[in-house]
Amino acid sequence: MKGYPPSSRALLLTALALIAVILNSARAFAAEITFVPMLSLREEYNDNVLFDSTNGDEIDDWITTVSPGARLTGRTENLDASLQTRFDILKYSRTDDLDETDQDYSGSATCEITERLRASAQARMIEDSRSDRDIETTGLVLGTEKRHRRQFGTSADYAVSEKAVATLSYSYYKETFDDPEFDDSTGQDANLGINCNLGSLVALTTSRLNVGYALYKFPDTRITSYSMTIGASKQFNDYISLSADIGQSLTRSTFETTYWIFTYEERGKERGTIGNLALTYADELTKGTITLYRNISALSGDTGTVRRTSVRLDVTRRFTYEFRGRLTAEIYKNRAVRGELASEDVDEQTLRVQPTLTYSLTNDLTLNASYRYTRLKDYEEDKKNVQNLYYLVMSWQYPIPH
Repeated sequence: MKGYPPSSRALLLTALALIAVILNSARAFAAEITFVPMLSLREEYNDNVLFDSTNGDEIDDWITTVSPGARLTGRTENLDASLQTRFDILKYSRTDDLDETDQDYSGSATCEITERLRASAQARMIEDSRSDRDIETTGLVLGTEKRHRRQFGTSADYAVSEKAVATLSYSYYKETFDDPEFDDSTGQDANLGINCNLGSLVALTTSRLNVGYALYKFPDTRITSYSMTIGASKQFNDYISLSADIGQSLTRSTFETTYWIFTYEERGKERGTIGNLALTYADELTKGTITLYRNISALSGDTGTVRRTSVRLDVTRRFTYEFRGRLTAEIYKNRAVRGELASEDVDEQTLRVQPTLTYSLTNDLTLNASYRYTRLKDYEEDKKNVQNLYYLVMSWQYPIPH
């Protein structure tokens, strides 16, 4: 846990210890306790390890990752809880100065307090180092400097009536880097929503309203965002469903700028449309989803936020009981105007295509083969980055009791 302030480290350890105590106490209430040791071995070839622009300076390498871990779960009539830890030991064949041990600790608990009220909490601490660690979630690239991220979240669902459920959630995160060239940051997010079953008016339809507030803090920068969306979900038949949300966000920014010995504040404001649209098809063997997403998201390692738009296709297919495949394709667009959302202009587009095949050798042992193509275009700096990654993963887990 090197790199974490003692107070935050103590907070996270206390939360995880609390969950462990709950799991231990649950034995007295005939809980289902399961301990799962895990181990995976990943061998990959990466033709652009540092994700450099296509100018002939790309570094290719073979990377071996050994990942031991364990998961502890407990379940009673009213409580579900889990603890998990994993270490990723990365060994580079040629660029061995990048060798690292990444760490991931997490815990969660969900409790049915009453027939109407359910509460949950999650805590996680991550140390990671790969330059492409965020490609599959944000489309953005970081360097290989170690990042320390800790996050906590809690939520509560209350059944207002037989047809309406209100949800209140809060989350917090803090990121720090070992390299001062990267910006540390914190973020808080609070949301209040209500879902209403419209089955009496429109069959298999749910409507919702969500109001959100977010606060992001960077060195010399503070960004607040307010949002409101309305939406609905509709199940058309046994196979097809549609979910849609649309709304507006208002973002206010304060940037401190130093010129010579003088410091002054720049203030910015940005308003825009946000939303989410997902069309899903699912049968016994195949599931496919097309998703369109647009929202405000914080940058990692840099100062500010971006308006992120993505279009994603995700298809999974089970060929036999043991053999299945998956195809994911996604385009991300990250944009920000200097002085409004970020300290500098951002205009990047990322394309990612990733087919994966999975074969279950036994109930405890699986084999994954995958290829990932990533292309990032930075229109501000007129650069293009391309990465081809091939990997094979053998994963083992053994639930106890088995």
